[in-house]
Amino acid sequence: KKDTVTKNKVKERRRVLTKSLRELHSEYKTEVGVAHSISYRQFLRLRPFYVTEPKASDRNTCACIDHENVKILIDKLHQIAILGSKNMTETLSQIVCNLKNKKCMFRQCAKCCYSDIESAIPQNTEQITWHQWQRERVCSEWKTYSHFVKKPVTGTWEDLLKSFNEKLDALAKHQVDEALPNDVPVVKGTLNIHQVTANTPGKIMFRDVSCFCHRMGLTCECESPSEVDFHAKPATPSTTLSESDDMVGKMVIVSYDKKLFVGQVLKVVVDDVEVSCMQQSGRKNCFAWPQNPDVIYYFQSDVKSLSQNQSHLLVEAPNCQLRTGISSYQSETVSK
Repeated sequence: KKDTVTKNKVKERRRVLTKSLRELHSEYKTEVGVAHSISYRQFLRLRPFYVTEPKASDRNTCACIDHENVKILIDKLHQIAILGSKNMTETLSQIVCNLKNKKCMFRQCAKCCYSDIESAIPQNTEQITWHQWQRERVCSEWKTYSHFVKKPVTGTWEDLLKSFNEKLDALAKHQVDEALPNDVPVVKGTLNIHQVTANTPGKIMFRDVSCFCHRMGLTCECESPSEVDFHAKPATPSTTLSESDDMVGKMVIVSYDKKLFVGQVLKVVVDDVEVSCMQQSGRKNCFAWPQNPDVIYYFQSDVKSLSQNQSHLLVEAPNCQLRTGISSYQSETVSK
């Protein structure tokens, strides 16, 4: 309640940015499209006065510390040309398949769980310095308290890159918003709400004056309570092409980077499929088994077709038609 901002006699609770204004402006243009796009200068003018950048006194929250420490490391690596962008979202997208997928952001995805930022760094033992926010315990004559201090950290280039990958990995968990609905209704007058009750998933009842006439359910019509329905929907289990045991050993067509590849299923682990892929040979779109096996995990949603009789496989895509047998694979492009 003390952290408020007043302008023209209007007092509002202060809101702290966790991303840079440049990054927010870039995300805004992507979401609204060209028709409603505005310049960066106009974007700054329209920013509410109570939305501010973090100050040194805001370091008492771990989320703010995590974001700021990663931002400092991104700026340092960009300064020495190891990273090509200062955008935190773009940097996160380099280590995960999907920024909105909880499995990817919690580093549990079989395809990207071991992904790190890899770049050429000076191969010497030169000591360099960067800064990080750290918690420090202070003991005074009367009391002991903790606060955050920006301290220099010394190490090698390898230490810097290792620390950056560890902190970026931890930050990914903070970015997950998959569990929230796309459009969450706004609960008006939150500062005046005195009692909130919920008996049904996705629905809350709230009022300005508390009532305890029903000790068990806490649900009554006293003081005319208001209701908000968040339209919570249970997560539907993902549908699979077939039973796990039936997929092993069959020929499939999988999608990778918007391209189609043929391969054979080696193993199924929960929602992931381990596939040994074939390689294109010659100009006639013939595929053959490579000398060194090309084995990779795919999501089951990436499997576009599954061979049912072990002798023939056919899938039609918007721009190509693919046919394959057990030992060979041919593709015939459909001209448009």
